[in-house]
Amino acid sequence: MTFIRQLHIPIEWARRIHQNRLVQIAREGAGTDAAHLRSFSLERRYATLVATVLDTATILIDETLEMHERFLGKLFNKAQRKHLASFQEQGKAINDKVRLYALVGQALIEAKQSAADPFSEIEKLMTWEAFETSVVEAAKLARPEEFDHLALVTQSYPQLRRYAPQLLEAFEFQSTSATEELLQAVALLRELNFKNARRVPDNAPSGFIRPRWQKHVFTSEGIDRRFYETCVLSELGKSLRAGDLWVVGSRRYKDFEEYLLPPEVYRAIKLSGLAVDADCSTYLQQRSEQLDVELLRVDRLAKSG
Repeated sequence: MTFIRQLHIPIEWARRIHQNRLVQIAREGAGTDAAHLRSFSLERRYATLVATVLDTATILIDETLEMHERFLGKLFNKAQRKHLASFQEQGKAINDKVRLYALVGQALIEAKQSAADPFSEIEKLMTWEAFETSVVEAAKLARPEEFDHLALVTQSYPQLRRYAPQLLEAFEFQSTSATEELLQAVALLRELNFKNARRVPDNAPSGFIRPRWQKHVFTSEGIDRRFYETCVLSELGKSLRAGDLWVVGSRRYKDFEEYLLPPEVYRAIKLSGLAVDADCSTYLQQRSEQLDVELLRVDRLAKSG
């Protein structure tokens, strides 16, 4: 992708012709060797080469973003498997503690009903020292209240850092007002990477951080860089899929407006006369009348047959 950028061919040139035509020319260029390419006229030769480069850039952008999506999916799945595996490994110890505290609870209920000393009832089951030890062990076995595997996500952070700086630097992200703060966070991470800084400032953009992430991102020592960056990259993927964020030059993650005719083209077509009525009610009425005529014709054919 860096090499293609060094060719200094503006990605905006791809919008000058229909996308299907651009792909058609690019495929022709990809299947043409240098000898046959020389036989093209100068204008056609350069047009073919430019189309091939632009289409290749688009493919690389989309494939890179898809690889990032797959990596994040594996990262979260790996954290979830570790979380469940750890819980299963400690299953016997957890079950023993649950059974123990069920007995303790029953002893306390009976002590209340008989007005007996609750501490004496517990000591009938085990020594007080053993009870204190069991409480410490239970605290070690306990999971967070949310029982969430998100705390384990950053164990794969070193692998994420191998490509994350290049990913954020390579693409031009644009957004709607709904994801503007996320785009600001991307710009902040670019700046931190450029300065080789580790600490995330306390006033870093945070409006995009969901409640599930907040307790991991915001700590007593400040913003956790690992969780903050992982959260940004995760939300980046979600916003791309939702269409709230797009990448310049991408075919899969492009601005929704690019699917529509440019305003000036639409105005020119409208002035020259549209093939259909621009008024919705009139158009639907016309379609309804056409459908009635077609149904009548089919009915007559059926009766004559």
